[in-house]
Parts: sequence; structure tokens; C-alpha cells
Amino acid sequence: MIARQTLLFWLFIVSLQAFTTSCSKDRNLTDLQKAYIQQPIEQSGSDRIWKEVHFKRISTAESFFGNSTSLHLTPEHKIYFGDRGEKVIRKLDLELNQVDQYGNGRGSGPGEFLRFYNSVIPDSDSNIWVADEDNGRITIINTNTREWETINTERPVRHVIPLNDGKSALDHPLLGLLTLYDADHQKIRDVEPYLISPENWQILMQGSFAVAEDHSFIKAHYFTNDFIRYSPDGNLIYFRRPIEPPPAISIRLEDNPNDIRDKPEIFRIKNYTSAVRIAGNQIHLLLSRLPNGYRIQDSVDVYQIENGDYIYSYRLPEAVSDFALNDKYLVGLTEETGFLTVWEIENNISKP
Repeated sequence: MIARQTLLFWLFIVSLQAFTTSCSKDRNLTDLQKAYIQQPIEQSGSDRIWKEVHFKRISTAESFFGNSTSLHLTPEHKIYFGDRGEKVIRKLDLELNQVDQYGNGRGSGPGEFLRFYNSVIPDSDSNIWVADEDNGRITIINTNTREWETINTERPVRHVIPLNDGKSALDHPLLGLLTLYDADHQKIRDVEPYLISPENWQILMQGSFAVAEDHSFIKAHYFTNDFIRYSPDGNLIYFRRPIEPPPAISIRLEDNPNDIRDKPEIFRIKNYTSAVRIAGNQIHLLLSRLPNGYRIQDSVDVYQIENGDYIYSYRLPEAVSDFALNDKYLVGLTEETGFLTVWEIENNISKP
């Protein structure tokens, strides 16, 4: 009898410790949520500085590319994008002539894809990395040898970010976290998100990625209108709220984010970050505005990649749904027509 009472006593102590630890953990997570939503690490400013950038139209592909995703412009001035309709990767020159094509169309066989969002990314070693969420895998295509490597993922993956020395980071859409992998595609570790409770906060974790020359990478969140720079090892370098606009979604911690669509005062999409790109030592954030329900994506905010400080803003020649750029050229997918257009940038965007 005494032994049974002693056993019950210790079971109670262990349960109490577990409950206390859980409460402490939950309290810490709430603090992280509060800090992320209400108190960003630094503000970048309050007033925009507009710079007049001159663009000269080079070419327009008068065919529908509205199903394209993940535009990229390489240093060699080659354009890559994923064709979500045909389920292939296309490579174009600046005249928008098709130079090459990769992929065998829709399916789950070798070289086939089911669904890729904004994750068709060329790296510096002539590879293209593709995240295929519905097939649960990533595919690495060597554009020189046309060899394919397919890696199954343990969780659905929406973005793959190629890093240095063959390493990569995978973005899991429903979990709100990044996972780092080594060159042998073995898991290194998970990078915890700044919004926790992913079953409730997953909508806020959606975003766009860009990789810098030093293999650090930027994640710009669509709806909270902020961006994070990570080191190649997944460590936080800085977290910034853009100069404008305010967060597209206003969240109170006492509200359930799963119900925000039914609460107009909370779910208020007026401005949001549509895409992030890196040109030289600058971060370019494409801003989408929704006045009276119409989407206008024609302004870009520019930040220093080194410290995340705001520099200036400029207007695009046309409203676009996606874009890519370097110091000399800008490629845009025109919002209204679905046409691809290439512009030459006539003045230096690297200087404010």
C-alpha cells in the first residue's frame, strides 16, 4: 500500500513538472508572437523617398505567360521561370526567345511535376532547384549535363532555397518553419519561425524568398509586410518592418487567426508584399496595393542588404504580378495581359 502511494506521489510530481514546463513554454511562445506582431526589432522610417528610374522597353512576348511563376534573371541575362500550366521550366533570352526547356510535363514520374509555386531557383553552379509540393519532393536539374536529382521530402515543401556548398533550406507551408539540409540532403536542423502555433498562424508565414551572393537569404512575408535576413546557417541576421505599408493583417492576440476572414476589422488586405528580389547589394520589395478591390503592383521599396536600412522607392513602368532584375535589366509579368516584358534600366538603381 505504501509503495503504491509512493508511486502515485511521484507520478503526480512528474505530471506537475510537465504541466509547469508546458505552461512556461506556452507563455514564452505568446511573448514571441507579441514581439513579432506588435514590436519589430527596428523600424526603417516613416516617409518614402521617391527616385525617378527610367526604363526602356526591350521586348515583349505577346503570348500568354499568366501561368508563370518565380521569375529569375541570371548574371548572364538569362530568364528562368516555371510554367505552371505546362509544368515545365523555361529558359529565355532578353529578346524573350526560348533558349531551353526542362521537364517532362505533368505527372509524378522522372522529370515530371505536379505543382510548384514560387520555387524555381537557379543557383551559381548551373543548377535549377524546383520544389514540387504535391509530389512531396525537390528536383535539382543540372542545365549543363541535363541530369536530374530527385529528393523526397518528409513534409510538404513550397520553397527550396539553394545555399552554399550544396546545402539548402526548405520552407514548409503548413508548419511555418524552415529546415536546413546538408549537401547529402540530410537534415541539419529546423529553424523555428517567429510566429509559433503554426496550425493557427500559418497564413501569416507565407512569403517570398531571395538568395544573396554570400548565400544569406531573405524571406519577405506577404501579409505582415516585414522581412528577415538569415545567414546560410539559418541564424537570424536582422528582422525589419518595411517603411510602408503597415501590416496587411491586423491581429490581436486574443483573436483566433483561423477566424480572421470573417472579421473585416482584423483581416484587412489593403497593401501587401508580393515578391522580394536581390540586385547587387540591395533588396527590392514589390508592393501590391488594393484600392477599391483592384490590385496595383507598380512600386518597389529598396533596402540595403547589409543592414536592412531603407534607401528609396521607385515606380515600375507597368503593374506586374512578378518581376526579376539586376543592375541593367528588369523583367516583369504584366498584370493585365499576362505578357512578359523586358526593360533596360537606363539610370543606376544602385545609387539613391
